Amino acid sequence: MSDQQHEAAPLVSLQSGPREPGAGVHIASGVLLGSDLAVFALPRHVDLSSDVRLHVLVSPVAPAEDDVVERILPRQVDITSLQAAPQERVALVRLASPSRYGSGSADPAELTARLVPFLDRPDLPQALHDAGVLGTQPVGRGLERALADVLRIEVAQSRRLISHRLGRHPEEISAGLLRPGADRPVLTDPFDGLALAPG
Repeated sequence: MSDQQHEAAPLVSLQSGPREPGAGVHIASGVLLGSDLAVFALPRHVDLSSDVRLHVLVSPVAPAEDDVVERILPRQVDITSLQAAPQERVALVRLASPSRYGSGSADPAELTARLVPFLDRPDLPQALHDAGVLGTQPVGRGLERALADVLRIEVAQSRRLISHRLGRHPEEISAGLLRPGADRPVLTDPFDGLALAPG
């Protein structure tokens, strides 16, 4: 596994639609607050109704071939804004399972204490930025590139997910049964032969 997740904050994308690679639609970029909570500044045009299928994509930025790309269902989504700017909303997403890229559980009391001094800002996303909770997320071409990198890794990983070792001699089975993928060829270029349609 790469050391990418220890060097930089992971890519955290709130997505709608199926969790299969390439099927989800990016809604907003955010950050993990511990391993079980993510926060997103929602674009004004986004309307999250109860029938929207959501998941959170979490991945190292520029993932390596052996990195894990997570697609985690939400357990609860709270959408909040300040009275002064109700259209400037934030989504707090409690994750149904913890992310390997977060550290520990989120502490609501600690988050509240950190945020309170900044609640005089014009809107809640700005307060979260000024409090250092929401950092700078990739946008525009940087975001497109980051999401395309994740898709390429997921496609490469899915191509080698299942291996068939049928009709083997007993000694081959005994030598390799508990070593999945031991005889699988190593990909020197995980993007070899992969072409993405221009977006």
